[in-house]
Amino acid sequence: MGAFELRLWDARIGRWLTTDPAGQYSSPYLGMGNNPVIRVDPDGGSDCPYPPCNGGAFYGGSLGEVSIIVTKSKPADMPRWIWDTDFGFYSTDFKGSLSDYNKEYGTNYIQGKQYNEYYYDNFYKPEYDELISGMHAATSEAAGYLLGFGGYFVPVGWVFKGGRWVYGGLKYIRYGGKTFTQYKAIYWATRTKPTLSAIEGPAGQVWKQYTELHHRFIPQRWNWAPNWLKNNSYNLQPLSSYEYALRDPYRARFAPQWAKELFNLKWK
Repeated sequence: MGAFELRLWDARIGRWLTTDPAGQYSSPYLGMGNNPVIRVDPDGGSDCPYPPCNGGAFYGGSLGEVSIIVTKSKPADMPRWIWDTDFGFYSTDFKGSLSDYNKEYGTNYIQGKQYNEYYYDNFYKPEYDELISGMHAATSEAAGYLLGFGGYFVPVGWVFKGGRWVYGGLKYIRYGGKTFTQYKAIYWATRTKPTLSAIEGPAGQVWKQYTELHHRFIPQRWNWAPNWLKNNSYNLQPLSSYEYALRDPYRARFAPQWAKELFNLKWK
């Protein structure tokens, strides 16, 4: 596995493992145009003939008419494929020279490379910084799981996200989590329990109703399941005593005998 500036390269299959930020080929995972003998991709952006790397025109634009020439080396963290690309020109509402533009917006763009720097500052760098930040956050979270809990990995498969199907990869199933008593205390600390009317029987009997948290999918009695999997907002829902008894035969055992017969409750 090769770690380049922008992407990871898998030499076993001859493909990048993430999509091409430059959009150079129809397949975003294609490497060096399937011809690594005469082409090179120094940072995972766009490839070029070797040598040199001059790049092609993948974006159109500039910052309007300019009249000054300044010499300056590219920023150290700007990928070479951005610096070497000839972006061309595009129209803008700004009127004036590049010097005027730099004074107006506090930039230090140079003649002939102004759009490269503009693209880098406003498109590439924010996305790149967000990507790196996300990688650090994910790494930190994974380390917290691995160091703080025991657990195991399970495949997630395909999930619908952002309007399209994406492969979810692996999910780390960790042990630990809040007990049911702890979760209930936190849940009701920010909520008010509703007052429910009692259910009356045919002979004047009364079955008092309370709001209780019911385990919908994974019951509390399944000792093999970790607490975090059982006690969460997806698995727990508030129900009345009657609704709880209808869904859970283990809970129905606590219903009055007349209610079991009247509502045909199944209990264990």
